[in-house]
Amino acid sequence: MRNVPRDAIPIAGAPNAESYAELSASSANAPPAPSEVFARLGVMLVVALAFGLSAQFLVGNLPH
Repeated sequence: MRNVPRDAIPIAGAPNAESYAELSASSANAPPAPSEVFARLGVMLVVALAFGLSAQFLVGNLPH
C-alpha cells in the first residue's frame, strides 16, 4: 500500500480549497465592527467581575 497523505484523498461532499477561500475571503480579513468590539469587552468585563466576586465570597466565608 502506498503512503498517501490524508489531505491528498478527496472526500465526496467536502468543500475544496477554492470554495473555502471564496467563502472566507470576505469575513477573514474584515475587522470587527465597533459594536462587536464593545460586546466582547463587555463579556470579558462581566467574566472578570464574576471571578472577583466569587473570590471575595470564598475569602470572606473562610474561618480565621
